[in-house]
Amino acid sequence: MARKQVNVQVTGAYLNRVQEIRDRIREAGMEVEDEFPALGHFRGVAEENDIARLKSITGVESVKVTGDEGSQPGEEYTISTSET
Repeated sequence: MARKQVNVQVTGAYLNRVQEIRDRIREAGMEVEDEFPALGHFRGVAEENDIARLKSITGVESVKVTGDEGSQPGEEYTISTSET
């Protein structure tokens, strides 16, 4: 499967556990390239089939796919969790 550029946003209620969430998204298969812990935001790449695992992590508000790895960011689409 293709690797995708992704942005992961942590819910505000979990900002005090942002490092734990970062560890969980890494375990779910995302290679974190940039992190903005104060904002609860992470950018990186993940296999397309790992995206569902990323969005299922408790504390993750949304996962945005911004394109294929190595390409210019294209049209974004967001995969929101049911938890807000």
